[in-house]
Amino acid sequence: MPLKRLKSFRVFLYFLIIGLFLFLIISLFTLFLRQESKTFANFLSNFFLIFSSFNIFIFIIAIVGIFISIGVVHSLEKISRFSQQIREGNFKASLEVKRADEIGRLAENLVQMRDQLVKILNSLEREKEKALSIIKNISDGIVVLNSQGIIKIANSVAQEILSETEKNIIGRKYYEVLKLFDKEKEKYICESNDTDCFIKKAIKNCEKINIPKNIYIIDKYERKKEISGRISTFEEKNGLSSFILAFRDVTAEKEIERMKSEFISITSHQLRTPLSSVRWYAEMLLAGDAGKLNKNQTIFLTDVHESTITAIDLINNLLDLSRLEGGEIKYNLEPIQLETIIENLISDLSAYAKATNVEIEKTFKQIITPKVKVDSKKVYQVFSNIIVNAVNYSQIPGKRKVVLSLKKLGKEIVFSCADSGIGIPKEEQKNIFKKFFRATNTAGVGAPGSGIGLYIAKIFVEQMKGKIWFESEDKGKGTTFYVSFPSLA
Repeated sequence: MPLKRLKSFRVFLYFLIIGLFLFLIISLFTLFLRQESKTFANFLSNFFLIFSSFNIFIFIIAIVGIFISIGVVHSLEKISRFSQQIREGNFKASLEVKRADEIGRLAENLVQMRDQLVKILNSLEREKEKALSIIKNISDGIVVLNSQGIIKIANSVAQEILSETEKNIIGRKYYEVLKLFDKEKEKYICESNDTDCFIKKAIKNCEKINIPKNIYIIDKYERKKEISGRISTFEEKNGLSSFILAFRDVTAEKEIERMKSEFISITSHQLRTPLSSVRWYAEMLLAGDAGKLNKNQTIFLTDVHESTITAIDLINNLLDLSRLEGGEIKYNLEPIQLETIIENLISDLSAYAKATNVEIEKTFKQIITPKVKVDSKKVYQVFSNIIVNAVNYSQIPGKRKVVLSLKKLGKEIVFSCADSGIGIPKEEQKNIFKKFFRATNTAGVGAPGSGIGLYIAKIFVEQMKGKIWFESEDKGKGTTFYVSFPSLA
């Protein structure tokens, strides 16, 4: 029965009941008005007849109402059982309510909602399988944690690194599974009571944190594996945060790096000794210790001497690089004034600058800047590298000047070295501090270099809490290098 017809039927019943009551009252009133022409027995007979008819009609209506109620209750029971089955996850449950009223429409809507929900769940399941497939096939180990630090997902690479099965990983706290060892501090980290654990900090602050250097993970068989990676956070649709710990086994890579560094170190030491002897003998010969040299001998021997010095500088840079990558460089930090270092450098490099017809000019005079806390030998090497580069690449007619300055800018002491030389091509400027990089326009200058100096300088400066950068418009427009350190005053 359509909705409008059902409502009309209800209105009809209401009016029928009201009509019966009115009919009864009117009949009684009419009987009382006609008492003079009728006996009391006739009155009672008519009254009982009307009353009996009324009761019979009410009884019929009650029977009809009971049958209607039974049908409604039965349909509601079916709907209740259907909704309970859906709530319990049984999406194959069926609902058959053949009614043409509101209850029938409710049943149809519930079935449609069930079908739509099944489609959504199937879509979510496909997306979940896709995400899990991606995670499982990533070459890095992936461990997903919830906000309580409980592991929810661990891909096959993580299981392999940990030498554990998925069953023994999922549902456990991270510190029960991930046994991490700090090589430098020589102790286990990220245990249950470790407040400095990078995993705990990432979960607490909802931030990305890189795995510290020299961290080993101890697998099920107590084997140490050096790892690198990071822990990141992502927020789910329900507002909760999850955390992805991505790491990889770099034991073999680190071993290769160590072997390479050892090879460079040993080879450099072996080469430096004979080269130093060649340099000393060349200097003795040029000084006339073995007799006077003619003009050609002097020219040839000078070239040998300069080439030997270049080779020794290259070896020293390689040794520094080896020590840097091996973590062997130590810093002796002490308060010093940078003017002293710059004055010493100008004095030491004056002969070299004069030989190449380049003038080194300083803009500061007796102004003494506040001290900075640095390693004076490392700063000397950094400034020397920058100034020598400026001298080498300023050998252009009419533009042979290198200008040094030192200023206090805010809380920083800033050193700058400006030249008017060959400049740095714009497209290559992003690579200037990379290892073994040399700009393409240096080839025609003939200046010595290995592309290591600025790489080492950047590491030295940053390890001493400083900054290094440069400005260069383009080729042929000169370059200015800057180095800053925090002021102590």
